[in-house]
Amino acid sequence: MKNIKYIDYLPFIILFIVFILIHLNLKQSGDDLLYAQVILDYNDIIPELIKRYYEWSSRIIIEFNLLTLIYLPMKVWKILNSVILVLIAVFTSKFFNNSYSFKNKELINNTISSILVLIFFLSSYNAIASSGWISVSLNYIWPLFFLILHFYLLKKYILNKKLEFSIKNIIIYLILVYSLFFTCNHEQGLVCFVILYGLIIIYYLYKNKKINSTIYLMIFLIIISGLIIFLAPGNSERYLIDLRWFPEFVNLSFINKIDIGLSSFFRLLIGDNSIISLVFLGIFGIYNYIISKNIKSGIISSIPFIICFVFNIMVLFEVKTIINLIVTANTSYGLFYSDLGHILFFIVLYLIITICILYGIINIKKYKGEKIALTILTLLSLGFITSITVGFTPTVWTSRGRMFIYFFIFLYFGTYILIIDLINKKLNEENHD
Repeated sequence: MKNIKYIDYLPFIILFIVFILIHLNLKQSGDDLLYAQVILDYNDIIPELIKRYYEWSSRIIIEFNLLTLIYLPMKVWKILNSVILVLIAVFTSKFFNNSYSFKNKELINNTISSILVLIFFLSSYNAIASSGWISVSLNYIWPLFFLILHFYLLKKYILNKKLEFSIKNIIIYLILVYSLFFTCNHEQGLVCFVILYGLIIIYYLYKNKKINSTIYLMIFLIIISGLIIFLAPGNSERYLIDLRWFPEFVNLSFINKIDIGLSSFFRLLIGDNSIISLVFLGIFGIYNYIISKNIKSGIISSIPFIICFVFNIMVLFEVKTIINLIVTANTSYGLFYSDLGHILFFIVLYLIITICILYGIINIKKYKGEKIALTILTLLSLGFITSITVGFTPTVWTSRGRMFIYFFIFLYFGTYILIIDLINKKLNEENHD
């Protein structure tokens, strides 16, 4: 039995080796070099963080860890970042284990989560490399790790559990608080926590259950995190400096910014060759066909994959007609600044993709129940909402790729859930035969 347990963790060991090999040749670049200069100019990190809070950024928790790692040999970051990525796979398998995994099949679960984490990383590779490996990973990948760690601990040890004083619980609470502050120190992470804790409150009220006192504590800390961001003088200062990338941004209305966010989001699906997006959409269509055993349901649910796959292939092979079509429609000011023909074409295209995905989710609810359907809907909604926030920053066209990393992680979670459920269905059918 012990050997079997060791074998179960073999995918994570292989994944760690793969990530170490990938990280071997990575070097500091972009913002990494700027932070390295900060370390050379200042011997003490804390005064510099305070200065940056007033002049540049509210991400003081993230930047404390970032400056510390910049100071250390880069191989320390390479090892830690590889560990973080593997732990995302580990906690994904553990978090969704009770709800969607099948008993005594941890090896398969761990293999799937490991493969999908690798796909997630490869989908994010160019975005992470765009502005410095250490800088981007600390600002985007690490908050996502702390996000899943936080909710794994909350689910396993806090929700529906009676509070007891013990050293173990104190450690759990410390990790919960730190993981919350780390993730909420990033604006997109804060959005995720607000939505997820909002849903937890709604669930408690819907079930007419007493709300765990820990939930109130976490909501209070989320508010504190929000105030740290919104009251930071440095964010206002940085906004004025970042306008150099997009001077006209100051004149854009709220609708214009939503348009830019939506246009960027759908452009990602149809033209950025995002591997994890295509994998999710492909699995989504297959899943709907298998659970319904209905060709019509399978085809309708697969339409988003077909559309995105065809467009991405034509972009990959540099079909000028398609590239010009996408570029002309997706202007720097959003879709509605294009001509009427392009506006109508892409609105119809985006509506088809959206309606077919919603149809697939309704189909999942019909055949698999509310729980898995609402889970997929929640994950897609989180990815969508965090993605369109790209339209609310003047660095939209310089940091656009990085801001979709959150969307990729939620697609990764959704893909894992669907694949595990399909395997579970197959094994149950075999057991009944």
